[in-house]
Amino acid sequence: MDCDLLRGVNCISFSRFTPDGGTLREVEGIHFAIWPRTGGRAPDELNDTEVQVLGRLLARIHNVGDTRRAEHRLQLDAQQSGFLHLDQLESLGFPPPECRRRYRQAVEQVARLYTERSAGVPVHRIHGDCHAGNLLRGDEGWFFLDFDDFVTGPAVQDVWMLLPGRDAHAVRQRSLMIEAQSLEATDQIVWAEDMIKNGLSNLIRNAGENFLCLHLSTRVPAQKSCFAFVAKIELV
Repeated sequence: MDCDLLRGVNCISFSRFTPDGGTLREVEGIHFAIWPRTGGRAPDELNDTEVQVLGRLLARIHNVGDTRRAEHRLQLDAQQSGFLHLDQLESLGFPPPECRRRYRQAVEQVARLYTERSAGVPVHRIHGDCHAGNLLRGDEGWFFLDFDDFVTGPAVQDVWMLLPGRDAHAVRQRSLMIEAQSLEATDQIVWAEDMIKNGLSNLIRNAGENFLCLHLSTRVPAQKSCFAFVAKIELV
């Protein structure tokens, strides 16, 4: 993400520490990057004022994300975020035989609904992992952390990760965040309000959670609890 273009937004960007000005180095086959050390505290619960401030800051991130493509990043869609990981799992002999068929059926159902209901929704570079644990608040304001997992996807993905609740309070705060975003966002970003009104926010949330289970399971196959969870999901 182009943190140098994010005027008024504090984000922790990679340090350029290679001889050619790059951000990635390798030692014995292990690639690594470094970031400046930043102080601050992670938020507990966000009040309405904080939600509105973060909505405007997030809109600026999305505006920059929409300026160019990320050719080497995954796209949050059924194929790259779902079936690609599922194929990797199955090639390794996972999920366990007793739930493999139900697991694939659950992924296929999520993928079909996600594809149908997100048709025509604009996508661009987003944070992708924008939960409260990747926020710090210090003397200089809010800091967005952990851009190393950013993807191409719908802006609403970052909204529900910051405010993932399903009760009336969370719904109201998401509306506040979307309203605040509209004050800063380009015309291509404002669609997120319609996504929430039409229920697509929860669908993307479900898809994102399930695809995340797939992604984590490819890294740590021992997390077999993901398999049983996804195999029981029914979406309407």
